[in-house]
Amino acid sequence: LAAGGNETEFSQQEDAIDVEFKNLLDEFKTKRSELNELSKQEKESNFLSKKNLILQLEKMVDDLDNLENINQSILAVRKIQQEWKNIGPVAPEKSKDLFRNYQLNIEKFYDFIKINNEFRDYDLKKNLEIKTALCEQAEKLSSVEDILSAFRELQTLHNEWKETGPVAKELREEIWERFKQASAIVNKKHQVFFDQKKDQEELHLQQKNLICEELEK
Repeated sequence: LAAGGNETEFSQQEDAIDVEFKNLLDEFKTKRSELNELSKQEKESNFLSKKNLILQLEKMVDDLDNLENINQSILAVRKIQQEWKNIGPVAPEKSKDLFRNYQLNIEKFYDFIKINNEFRDYDLKKNLEIKTALCEQAEKLSSVEDILSAFRELQTLHNEWKETGPVAKELREEIWERFKQASAIVNKKHQVFFDQKKDQEELHLQQKNLICEELEK
């Protein structure tokens, strides 16, 4: 006004530093918005990936009774667990239910494995009891005077052995060796019995041939 200017035409000149700050702030907001959008898409992708892993788990859990190879199934679940860890975060509002569902299926699977292992341990124990009893019966056959009867009984014991399931791996060779040794004693006596019988039959043949020759004369 002192210089003769019009008040209505007055406009304050912006400071250069203020302009630079405003431009940088706008650029920051734009990049942050783009980053947030990218993060949102990434979290949605992570959500879908984790959901797919849960579907795989659910399928395995639903088909537990038909598992043919438990060891392979355990490896498959461990692979799923590792993939789950490798996948990044999901949106907070979806994370809780997603993890609860995942954890539930993991627990179901390992509960089944635990029960199965306990059953297998029980089964191995029962098989050991049966095979120990078969060993004891085979060992008693060595004192049976009727060799043929003992041999036939041994064949029955061998059939029962074959139909009985496995024992613990560390005991398999020991229990089989015991049964085999007991069987060898009976088999040897049976072989001796037949060798003697064969010798007797040969002697009888010679004697009857002599009788035939006497009759012919």
